[in-house]
Amino acid sequence: MSKAKTGTCLGALTIAATSVLYILIAAAQEPKESERAPDDKPSSIVGTWNAEARHVVMGSLFQQVHGTRLRNSFVHLKQDGDRLTGYVLAPEDKDERWKSDRTDFRSMKFAKGHLVFEFDIDELNHGWREQTKSKGWIRVEAELKGDRLIGKWGMFEMKSGEELFRGEWEAVRAKEPEKK
Repeated sequence: MSKAKTGTCLGALTIAATSVLYILIAAAQEPKESERAPDDKPSSIVGTWNAEARHVVMGSLFQQVHGTRLRNSFVHLKQDGDRLTGYVLAPEDKDERWKSDRTDFRSMKFAKGHLVFEFDIDELNHGWREQTKSKGWIRVEAELKGDRLIGKWGMFEMKSGEELFRGEWEAVRAKEPEKK
């Protein structure tokens, strides 16, 4: 084989090998289905969620056995144009001061698979022997994992912005009623 033909064959082989290598590298960098970023569209979380808030129950900080208090609710998320809105119904925790058996969220954001919403509370009793009464707000932060939102909640004092209490928060997408 002449040097010219050998050079041409090696050049063609190099181009083919480079193309194959490029395809293999690109395929290896393709995220697996389980690693793909969650849908950032608010429509991906619209609907009803069965939610559970948890926090530690203590008679004393120094007791040897601690438990968790669970509170269930139904979170409703809607898309209003480009905006995400929502509210919660907590039928087991009726409070005569609630105006319509529900709490509307004042601030909602959903980006990169993370949901953050806030709502105000009228009265927060805290401090030494709960002698301090102030207004406050609660912020819930959760990550979307399939049909679950998993995260935490924090309770903040309005004047200082200080986080006073916190706990866990989780919600699962409510099942659609079967049509008959």
